[in-house]
Amino acid sequence: MKTAASDFKEFDTNDPQVFGKIYDVFYPKIFGYAFRRVGDYDIARDVAAETFLKAFLNVKKYRFEGHSISAWLYKIATNEINLFFRSQKYRPDLFGQISEEMLSDRELMAVFEKERMDTERQMEEYEAFTEVQKHLKTLPVKYQEVIALKYFEEKTLLEISAILDKPEGTVKSLLSRGLEQLRQKFE
Repeated sequence: MKTAASDFKEFDTNDPQVFGKIYDVFYPKIFGYAFRRVGDYDIARDVAAETFLKAFLNVKKYRFEGHSISAWLYKIATNEINLFFRSQKYRPDLFGQISEEMLSDRELMAVFEKERMDTERQMEEYEAFTEVQKHLKTLPVKYQEVIALKYFEEKTLLEISAILDKPEGTVKSLLSRGLEQLRQKFE
C-alpha cells in the first residue's frame, strides 16, 4: 500500500522506518520546490538532501502543533534556499560530511542520473515555465517565496503562513503584490 502525505498528521518520531517513508513521499516534492526556486539541478539536489538530513537529525524535536510534517519540511527547504540566495555559493554543511563511499555507490548514482534525466525532460516540456521563472527571479525574495509555494507547490494560504511564519493576511498581501509585479514584467 502506497503511503500518502496525509498519512503523516502525527507519527512516532522514534521510528526510523517512518522517517524513511516520509522521505519517500516528500523528497520529490521538496526537490521539485528547490529546483523550481533555484533553477539548477545540482544545487536543488543539495538543498533537498540538506533539508532531509536536517529534518532527520531534528525529527525528535518536531511536534505536531497544527502544522503538518509537509509544512515543516518546506520551511527547512525554504531556509536552505534562502541561504543559497544569500551566499550564491551554496555549500550544504551537513550533507558534505557524509562519507564518499556512500556517494560512489553505483545504484545511488544510477538513481541520481535517472532523476537528472527525468527532471531535464520535464524542464524541456515547460518553456513557458522558464520564462515565468526568469521574471519571478527578478522579484524580491518575499514575493518569490509566496508565488512559488502557492502556484508551483500548490500550498494553501494557511500552509504558506505556517511555512513562512507570517500571518495569513500578510501572505495574501504578498501574493497579490507579487502577482501584480509579475504581470507588469510580462507587459
